[in-house]
Amino acid sequence: MTGFVPWLKANLVSVILLLLAVIAAPVAWFFASGWRATIHEDLEKDISQKVSQINGIDVTYGIPAVLEGQEEFSLKRAPNDATTQRVKAIREQLLSDVTTVRTRAIEFNRGEKELLPAARGFLPSPPDDTTLLRLLREFVEQYGDAHDAMLSDAQAGQRPSGASVSATITREKTQQEARITASRTSDQLTAEEQDQIRQRLGELRLDLYRDHARGVRFFATRDIFDVLPNVENADLTALERDEALEGAWRAQHFLWIHEDVMSALALANTDEFDGRVPVYDGAVKRIESIRISEPGVSGAPADDGGRRRTPRGDEGGGGAPPVSVDDKAIVQPNFELTHTGRVSWPVAPNSMYDLRFVEIEAIVAANKIPLIVDAFAQTNYMTVTDIDIEDYDPIPDLAQGYDYGSDYVVRARFTVESVWLRSWLGESMPAPVRTQFGIPEPEPEPETEGEDVADQDQG
Repeated sequence: MTGFVPWLKANLVSVILLLLAVIAAPVAWFFASGWRATIHEDLEKDISQKVSQINGIDVTYGIPAVLEGQEEFSLKRAPNDATTQRVKAIREQLLSDVTTVRTRAIEFNRGEKELLPAARGFLPSPPDDTTLLRLLREFVEQYGDAHDAMLSDAQAGQRPSGASVSATITREKTQQEARITASRTSDQLTAEEQDQIRQRLGELRLDLYRDHARGVRFFATRDIFDVLPNVENADLTALERDEALEGAWRAQHFLWIHEDVMSALALANTDEFDGRVPVYDGAVKRIESIRISEPGVSGAPADDGGRRRTPRGDEGGGGAPPVSVDDKAIVQPNFELTHTGRVSWPVAPNSMYDLRFVEIEAIVAANKIPLIVDAFAQTNYMTVTDIDIEDYDPIPDLAQGYDYGSDYVVRARFTVESVWLRSWLGESMPAPVRTQFGIPEPEPEPETEGEDVADQDQG
């Protein structure tokens, strides 16, 4: 003990530190346990509050309406992964379906329509004046040739040649007379023999008409189409640059409309199994005229001197001032102006489509008119909005070689509403036409890095 005291005095600091360490361990454990319990309790309370807040949050799941009259689906509930994924899948499928429908609608409306070869060189963007003049001359020639080809493709034909029929009749008459008088000395025919020959020649004439009609789908000639003065009777090159472009584009559009109308009439005289139906068995016997109205206007032909009748029946001047169209606005139907509810520039401009009204006058089989109406709808977005019918006597036509068969025929005037989607039609519009129709100029495509580098190299 005597030795411990001096040692303790010598090592007092170390002894004190050792004692503090021994005492601090249980004290620290005691306080740490209390703090951990408090922190754990606070964390549990905070997490519980956050979970309660999350569970109290409601989100609105929405599925937009895509059809007219359809209501948007809306569901308000707490978010969960299953519902979120299901709604996402439905919305993605709807978007895919809408895109598919839009693509098919454009493809159906456009069909296989292409610009005439010359028009591809100046629509929508014209070249220099010298090249444009050359292309316009070529366009005028191609416009006429295209209509001749259209008639040929539809297997439309004219009545048989009068000279050919007369030559055959004369030859048969000579043969009949020679046969009758061959066994006698007199060349004189009795009244009975003359009647027999006359009856035979009448039957032969009808046989010739029928043989000719067997190869014809319906009777039609080049003059059934609209006459565009600036294209067929004059030279587009005599017009100012913008006027020439407008005239050429208008002619190209007329050509497409004529193609649709001719395709529909040909379809009306087509059998599902046997193909082409000859004119004497078909619904359409003879096309007398096809006239196209101004855009959005019903009932007035395009060559009416600039006067036109709107769907209300009012008469107006030639052109309409340029308009601005909201390309995001919903197209609202207007059944006060037309029973289809569709109206377009210049009556009620919209960004989706334009209308052209076509008046077709034809000799048709009265009991087969529904086939013609259906054929228009099957060919493109065409709707027969009016039919005027009057009695028709086919006997004078038969005397000229038009064999309509045994059907009861009438003269019918069809007014057809034709819809043209701007999404593809606007691609060929020159700047003056786009301005008039209120269609914005397409945005230029961004240049690629390769094009930039090439430009720099050339510089």
